[in-house]
Amino acid sequence: MLNIDVAYNDHLEAVTKSPVFAEAIGRDKWSFALVEIDKLVCFQKYIDIGYSEETGGNFELGEMQNLMEFCLPLKPPKKPLARSAETGQYAFTISSANLDLRILGMVQQQDPLTKRSIFGFPVGWGIPFIQIVRHKNRCYLKNGYHRVYALRRGGITHVPCILIESDDYAQTGAARQGFFGTELLLSEKPPIFAHFLSDELAPELEMHSLIKVVRIKAEEFLVPGMSEVPSVIAKEQPAAIEPKPESTENEYEDFEIVREGWNVYRLPDGTVLRLRQLLVRLHRDPKIESSESGLQIQSSSMLMAAQPPARLRGPPSSQQYSIQELNSSLTETNLRYETVREVANEYKTASGIRILIRLANVTVSRTTFYDKSGEPIYVVNSETVIEVIPPTEAT
Repeated sequence: MLNIDVAYNDHLEAVTKSPVFAEAIGRDKWSFALVEIDKLVCFQKYIDIGYSEETGGNFELGEMQNLMEFCLPLKPPKKPLARSAETGQYAFTISSANLDLRILGMVQQQDPLTKRSIFGFPVGWGIPFIQIVRHKNRCYLKNGYHRVYALRRGGITHVPCILIESDDYAQTGAARQGFFGTELLLSEKPPIFAHFLSDELAPELEMHSLIKVVRIKAEEFLVPGMSEVPSVIAKEQPAAIEPKPESTENEYEDFEIVREGWNVYRLPDGTVLRLRQLLVRLHRDPKIESSESGLQIQSSSMLMAAQPPARLRGPPSSQQYSIQELNSSLTETNLRYETVREVANEYKTASGIRILIRLANVTVSRTTFYDKSGEPIYVVNSETVIEVIPPTEAT
């Protein structure tokens, strides 16, 4: 670890004013530093040598000012991007030969003219700065593998970077699909950057060129009553508080529980999943006289409990992951499972209507993340089937 010369303080201060700087450092302690390259722990398996050489070809990397611009740039990178719109399908397709293209989150806005809601996804490139995360006395190269490779091939031994100090292993960026596994990275001999320079450990391979494609599509469909089509995450989520509607006479209908139970599934890794979805509220439209056609049914979000065996535990993390982070970290998708028990939760309304709620088309995937107890996080999706049985049929 070396300090960056004070002559470059103006450049570093300008970096901190970048719109994406706060995203780069999060809430962790950080500093600017020159860090030795060869000993950096590396979770990325491949480097595109041609792309690395192309990236570093426009810089005289022996000059420190050029090195700062290369590793901690002040201007956003210009990268080729292709886009097309499929009007009839309400879809956008964005692609690039640069694999750094990604979905950057979700956006909800309002059209200032029509006041209509706009829902969408920003698409672009990742953090442009070289980032190194120090976790438990190991330094992980989080971002900038191709630029660091160009530096090392050019004889540079230390890289200017944002050095982040974190107690959370997930902040290293290593806990994602397609990278070296946690067990290897935490072992006594993890892969380090010097290994990329070894023809024996990292031979050159002929690989097919890849194009990164992001496709965003809007769909419309109907579901029974007010029921949701849930996307369930195996983590505790805070309950949402719904705004209280204006009260009208006979707006809600009371009901009693006839039967509630858990759907139980056993995964190949030994984990037992327990899923259930409950009736929360019945709302009746007073303008509709029919005993069942005016009934709107609201079910709960999915309730889920995962019971993994102790051998699956990993490094605990208190980080809250977004849906995008979870979906991009899937390591095993569409897992086969054994159905131990499936139930239909049953309710009876004050007017004699029976309501059955059951799950269908359950899919289970495992992520590379772990929760605060060190247990693996699963992503579960399902459909909710709601059956309404009028009083005449119920009797």
